[in-house]
Amino acid sequence: MRMKVYNILKKFINYKIILLIAGAVLIFVLGSISKNNLADDHAGCANEHSEDDGHDHDREDAHEHESIIRLKDSTIKQFGIELAKAEAGLVGMHTELPAEIALNGDKLVHVVPRIPGVVKSVIKTLGDEVRAGEVLAIIHSRELADYKANYLGAREKIELAQKMFEREKSLWQQK
Repeated sequence: MRMKVYNILKKFINYKIILLIAGAVLIFVLGSISKNNLADDHAGCANEHSEDDGHDHDREDAHEHESIIRLKDSTIKQFGIELAKAEAGLVGMHTELPAEIALNGDKLVHVVPRIPGVVKSVIKTLGDEVRAGEVLAIIHSRELADYKANYLGAREKIELAQKMFEREKSLWQQK
């Protein structure tokens, strides 16, 4: 079962890494394109406005068109950008990249039970964060049941001995 969970986790992380890499490349490309176009727009703004035309050039909202990114037709054709209405659907792009996913060895701990038993249920799974005192699994152990029965029996004997001592003490004082 651990291997099955590990394989599912491994596939999930592979898809996540691929999407992160694709997103980073897209952001980089769009960022470099927008910087070139914004530089062209600012050159036009310098020619449009004089210094004493009453506009506050230091304010961020002085030029409304700065928040809009405009691409030239040649740039759109060069990068194969298509414009369409956003709709729900399946992403058909699939890319395979060489990579290896491994657990962080500094944060990996092997948990070994102190007594033998049969695992009835597992609360935490591979990759979950755990804190001291949290329940990781439920183990049914015959040996633990014997230890608990011996402990409870010994505790009852101590309570009985304490009561008998108090009784004897009171009788001794009464003579």
